[in-house]
Amino acid sequence: MIIYKKYLYTTVILKLHRNLVTFLMLNFAFLVFTACPDTPDEYERDTTIYLELESTGIFTANLRVGVIDTTDVWIFGLSRNDSIILTSNVTAPDTIVKDVGLKPATEYIYRAYFMEDGIAVDSSLEVTAITEDTTSHNFVWEIDTLGEYGSYLKDVAIIDENNVWVVGDIQEDGGPYGVAIWDLEQWSLKKLETETSNVRPRGIWAFSDNNIWFASGSIYHWDGNETTLEWLRDIGTGETVEKIWASSQSNIFFVGNEGTIVHYDGSGFERMESGTDTPLRDIWGLDKN
Repeated sequence: MIIYKKYLYTTVILKLHRNLVTFLMLNFAFLVFTACPDTPDEYERDTTIYLELESTGIFTANLRVGVIDTTDVWIFGLSRNDSIILTSNVTAPDTIVKDVGLKPATEYIYRAYFMEDGIAVDSSLEVTAITEDTTSHNFVWEIDTLGEYGSYLKDVAIIDENNVWVVGDIQEDGGPYGVAIWDLEQWSLKKLETETSNVRPRGIWAFSDNNIWFASGSIYHWDGNETTLEWLRDIGTGETVEKIWASSQSNIFFVGNEGTIVHYDGSGFERMESGTDTPLRDIWGLDKN
């Protein structure tokens, strides 16, 4: 009986062991199944460094290098066509790298490397960048003649490709004319007449074809129907306005002889002190907003 009890006990233990092994094998199979999905066509990376293309120019490529989990300071290397072109320390999660001196319309292959003690311990996927091509220089130029001897052109405003205004003094039958307008097919001549004068401008600024400013010593405006005198120069001082620049319809600057600067804020004109009596031949600016 003692032997039988021992055998029975052993049998129970074996059964327990077999059940435990079966349970463990089932759980292991479940873990294998859930942790390793069958994705033969897609290789999922477990990487620490990533690289993406931000933009390209004719001679440049902008790339973003980033990491998900790292220390405050990390080091990366960047390769172009399998040659390391940069190694740098970074303190932020990502950084923008600008690669310069490239060739137009050329393909480049980039890869980023996570560096530890000067050794690449991980790499990003490859990124392809194609630089932009240069503008074609295969132009066909045509020469047009406007006006007779003594005519001149001083400025131009392009409203669109079918509506280009040039200004000056155009001597022609029925003239003189102050404006020539190009409609993509031909030129048409136009007079800018007020009640007292036939204006031949030296400067022009166009917001649209019915909102155009002219500098012709004094300041004139075309509203699509008529030309009006908006600001009259002081003839006794020799001041004039010759050129125009604007950032908006309520921020227009006019400059000219004797250091003249006039500003229009959408409702009125104000002379500005330039600190010089030197002729101001032209003006251009940037809108800080």
